[in-house]
Amino acid sequence: MLKIAMLAMAATATSPAIPVTPAVEQIESVVSLPRGAQINRYDRYYAPQVISGRKMIVGTYLATEIVDQEDSYQHGDADWSKRHPERSGRVHVLVKDSDLPLGITDGGCLEIHVYWDVALSKVLRVSCNVFR
Repeated sequence: MLKIAMLAMAATATSPAIPVTPAVEQIESVVSLPRGAQINRYDRYYAPQVISGRKMIVGTYLATEIVDQEDSYQHGDADWSKRHPERSGRVHVLVKDSDLPLGITDGGCLEIHVYWDVALSKVLRVSCNVFR
């Protein structure tokens, strides 16, 4: 069973009523990531979104080293690589898509976007470093 960090507990008026948490295990069991990417090496953030009238769950996967590096810089630790051992990524379920982490512009697949169609129970697209 996945450990899921609930970053927000109640839906807001601006968020579509899409049950994200129940779909996370299903998404992660079927998603096919780009060559060389391993799901446990990413912190995964999921949020509801309506795209072209379709209820979707959008996933942003950030490589754990990116998350740890950003955390270290915010806490004044310039030598982050020596103080942060490799770890498995965590799952975060968000209430609204505006809470998804901001994108990066380079680095291959250090960031991956996943688009899950709720009605079809299907991954529609997986892409690296694409701005929303």
